[in-house]
Amino acid sequence: MVGRIIQNYKIISLIGEGGMGTVYKVLDFKLDRYSAIKILNPREIKNPRFVERFKREAKNQARLSHPNIVSVYGFVEAKDILGFVMEYIEGRTVEQYLLEYGRLSLNDSIQIMKQVLIGTSYAHSEGFIHRDLKPSNIIIDSKGVVKITDFGIAKSVNESMSITKSGTKVGTIYYMSPEQIAGLESTIKSDLYSLGITFFEMISGRVPYSFNSEYDILDAHMNSIPALLSDLFPEIPTEIDLVVLRAMNKAADGNYNDCNDFIFELENLKTNLPLLAQMETSSPSHIEITSPVMKPTASRRIFNFLLFMVFIGLLIFSFKAVTDYLIEQEKKELVQKEEMNLSSGPFIAMQSDWQKINVGSNENINSLISTSDKNLFLFCNNGIILQSTNKGTAWKKRVSGINTNLYSAVYAKNQIIVAVGENGLILTSKDEGNTWSKKNSVSNESLFSISESDGFLYAVGSAGTIIKSSDSGMTWIILNKPDTTILYDIIFPDRNNGFAVGWNGLLMETTNGGNNWSRKEKLTDNYLRSIDFNNNDTGIIVGGGGAILRTTDGGSNWKNVNSKIVSSLNKVKFISDNAAIALSNKGEIYLSSDFGRSWSQTQSGVFFMLNDIYSLSDKTMFISGSNGTLIYNKIN
Repeated sequence: MVGRIIQNYKIISLIGEGGMGTVYKVLDFKLDRYSAIKILNPREIKNPRFVERFKREAKNQARLSHPNIVSVYGFVEAKDILGFVMEYIEGRTVEQYLLEYGRLSLNDSIQIMKQVLIGTSYAHSEGFIHRDLKPSNIIIDSKGVVKITDFGIAKSVNESMSITKSGTKVGTIYYMSPEQIAGLESTIKSDLYSLGITFFEMISGRVPYSFNSEYDILDAHMNSIPALLSDLFPEIPTEIDLVVLRAMNKAADGNYNDCNDFIFELENLKTNLPLLAQMETSSPSHIEITSPVMKPTASRRIFNFLLFMVFIGLLIFSFKAVTDYLIEQEKKELVQKEEMNLSSGPFIAMQSDWQKINVGSNENINSLISTSDKNLFLFCNNGIILQSTNKGTAWKKRVSGINTNLYSAVYAKNQIIVAVGENGLILTSKDEGNTWSKKNSVSNESLFSISESDGFLYAVGSAGTIIKSSDSGMTWIILNKPDTTILYDIIFPDRNNGFAVGWNGLLMETTNGGNNWSRKEKLTDNYLRSIDFNNNDTGIIVGGGGAILRTTDGGSNWKNVNSKIVSSLNKVKFISDNAAIALSNKGEIYLSSDFGRSWSQTQSGVFFMLNDIYSLSDKTMFISGSNGTLIYNKIN
C-alpha cells in the first residue's frame, strides 16, 4: 500500500492499525501538505453494516470542529478502497508516552486530562459520546496540544437507532463503563468513567483493573473500588484519590454530572494543594503541555469565559521554556538513577541481573544478529546500523546509505547479511558489514521480519506480503497472498513447512515451501507478534495482551497457554531445547523451562519496549529495545 496514489493522495508510511481499518500518512498533492487516511479493512468492504459504521465515523468526526479533536477533511473511494482523510498529527499518543516513561508526572496528567475534558465536553455539547476513550486515542502534538481521535464507535445521542446491536458491549475492556458492560445505552457518564481510568493510568502507569481473565476485569468494573493512588505512591495527595473515585463511581448520583464538573475539580486542586502549585513551578515536566482556547460561539460565550478564568492560572504557571534539551536531560537523569538503583519518583529502578550497554544512540533497536561471537550488529530506526567487534563492549555506526527504519536482519549463507525494513527496503552486505547495498524490492510494503531456512530467505510485512529469495537476498519473488492482513513474523522449522503470524490472531501454514498458504484455526483476537520452534516439534507464538499459543506436534495443532501475563509480548525465542524467553512491551522478561507450558517473570532493569533477543555460543544473551536499549546477561 505504501507508495500507492489514491486520488490526490500518495501513501507515505503506515501509522497504525485498528479493529476496523488501517491508518496511513499521506501527501496531499493539491494542498501540498501531509494528512492521514484511515482505510477500511478490505474484507469488510462487502459488509454493509461495517461500511455504514465506517462512514458514520467520518461523518461524526467531520461534524466536530475543535482544537482538541482530530479534524476530518473528507472521503476517499476507489475500486477496492474506502477511507476518509483526516488531520495528520505530528506527535505521540499518551499510550506511547506511558510505554516510554512508565507513568506521567501528576502535573502532566492533570494538564492532559483538562484538555481531553474540554474536547470531550465540546463533543457532548454537539450530541456525541465517544464510548472508547483511552490513552491510545489521545494524541499530544509537537506543540503540546492534546487531541482526541478515533470516533469510530461514537454515538449520537440524537440517533434513533444504533448501528451496533442491542446489548453489544462497545469499548475496550480495560476502560469500559459499567453500563457498557451491562449492554445498556452509553451516556455522558460512560465517557467520564473511561477518563477516570485513563487519569488513574497516567498517574500510576497501570490500569486499575488488570486481572488475568476477562471475567475478573468486567466484574471489577461492575463491583470493585480501585486501589488508592496515595497508597501506591506516597507522594500522591489523597485529594487525587477523591477525584478518581468520583469519576469511577458506580452509582449514578455519586459521580461527575458532566465534563465541566470534572474540570473544575481538577482546577480546585491548585487552590487546595499548595504543594502541587509548588511542584508545578519548580519541576520540569516530561511533556510540554499548552492549553488551546476553544473557538467562541454565541451559544457558548459564558462557558468560554469560565474556561478563560479557570485556565488563566494554568497559563501563568505553564512551562513555555521546556525544550527538547530539558526533556533529553531528564531522560539522562532517569538512566543515571536507574543505574544507581535509586528511586526516581514514579520511575523506581528495579534490581536486575541484566547489565546495560551504552551503544551511543537513542534510536529504537529493532533487531540484532552476529556473524561471530565477537562481531555483533544492531539494526535501528532511521537506517542506523551499529557494529561491535569486541562482543558488545563498544559500538560504532556503519554507513548504511539510507534513513529508512530497519526492522529485521539475518546472517544468510555465503556470509551475506540481509536486512529488511520500511517501504520494502532490502539491504545487504557481503563484507561483514563494512559496506551496504540497497537491493531492488519486489514490494513497497514494509517488511517486519526475515528468516532463513535451508538456504532460502523469507520476509513478511504489511498487507499480507510474503517474499522469498533463493540467492541470499540478491533477488526476490512475491509468494501468493492468502490474506491482506499485516504479517509480523515467519519461520520454517524445515524446508517445506512454515508458519506466519500477524494481526487479529492470524496464523497461516504452508507445506510446500511457501508457494501456497492456508489459515489455521483462530484462537485469539489479539495480534500475534513472534513465533519460534525448538529442535523438536514444540513451537510457541506470542502476541498482544499476553497471548501465548503452543504446539507439540510440529504445528498441526495449537492451544492457548494460560500464562496470566497481561503485557503485550513482542518476541519469543527458544534458548535451549526446553527453555524459552519472551519479551514484553513494558520491559518485562518472561522465562519458561518446560517447553512454554508455564512462565515466570524476571526484571530487565529497564522500562522500555523490548524487541529482539540474540544468544552467543557461550550463552551470553543480548536483548535490544526502544530508545537505544541494549542489555546482556548469561543464562544458564
